[in-house]
Order: sequence, then C-alpha cells, then structure tokens
Amino acid sequence: MNKEPQLRYGVFSEGMDSYLHELPRGGCPYPLGSTEREAWLGGWDQAEYGKRYSHSELSLRERIRVQRSTREERQACVCRRH
Repeated sequence: MNKEPQLRYGVFSEGMDSYLHELPRGGCPYPLGSTEREAWLGGWDQAEYGKRYSHSELSLRERIRVQRSTREERQACVCRRH
C-alpha cells in the first residue's frame, strides 16, 4: 500500500492546524520544492479560506473533523477490499 497519500494528508492537516493555532504561513517547516511543503501550505491556505468564508472558527473545526473521519472511513473501506 502506498503511504504517500496518507503522509501528504497528515502534512495537509498539520498545515490546517498551524493556521488554526495562528502560526504564520511562512513558518512552514518543510523545504522549498518538496511535496510536503506543497501539502502543508495547501492545508494552511484551505484553513484560511474556510475561516474567512465560514460563520465561525468552530464550524471550520467541525468541517475538518468531518472531513478527516470521512477520509478515514473511505481508507478503511479500501483496505478491507484488498
């Protein structure tokens, strides 16, 4: 099983969490040009966009939680098939 999508999703989530904890976008810990940096920045940007266009930070956190649980359920389903 390819672990890269799981790794990228973890880094994406890390970027989202960093935004929610008010860490600056420039604080990305991954090197320029890496797929991890791309995923981290994508998560940070997604969280910023979600907060800007949502009614509250709580609703953003709830959407993130639902997205994570839905993705985990899909991943478990795929694993059971193989």
